Amino acid sequence: MDSLEQEDFPPQVITASCAHEAAVCNNCLTRSVDIQIPEVEWDQIVCPQCDKTLPYEVVKQWASLEAFKRYQWVFQTI
Repeated sequence: MDSLEQEDFPPQVITASCAHEAAVCNNCLTRSVDIQIPEVEWDQIVCPQCDKTLPYEVVKQWASLEAFKRYQWVFQTI
């Protein structure tokens, strides 16, 4: 297992609603967001640590390009 460096983690809390420092690495955070996009409603994507809802800008920041395109399409059709 590779050891992770400080830069492998988000530089701040994941969302302003979170009351914790990020303990998931960037890749895991992206994976969590990407998995949630097709599985839950567009406004139900949550922090993998505390279940606070992630706002649009946070989803945009952490989703992969492909997953975000799907999210944005759904977001724009409402």
